[in-house]
Amino acid sequence: MAKTKDFSNLDTSRAMQQLQTALAQEEPIAQDKQDKQEKPEAQEKQGRKPRKRYTAEEAQQILESGRNARGLGGVKMPRMNMAFTPVNHDFIMTIARMTGQTYTDFVNHVIDLYREEHKEQYEAALKLRNSI
Repeated sequence: MAKTKDFSNLDTSRAMQQLQTALAQEEPIAQDKQDKQEKPEAQEKQGRKPRKRYTAEEAQQILESGRNARGLGGVKMPRMNMAFTPVNHDFIMTIARMTGQTYTDFVNHVIDLYREEHKEQYEAALKLRNSI
């Protein structure tokens, strides 16, 4: 038989007080983290510049240059969920740590090397794909 939890001793007074204050002042109640984030005007008051947002063309140039896109607003790297054999996973983790790289940087480096070695095959595959 499932045991039910007793929440009768839970103190909700602070939450209720905030709710009543918001309702009395007719303020919207924040539903998620995005609503709670500072507005650019508030950032400027605190001496911070608003975060730069990149256009699609700027984002494409950054991605093609091979630059890391972390922290660049509006620039998203293509993503892929991958599974590795235990041996390959251990290899990636070990070598990436030894070389001071992230796992992603290491895997991208290995793929870059392979792509350079098999440049002709890749170009032929692109031609075939584009002809279909």
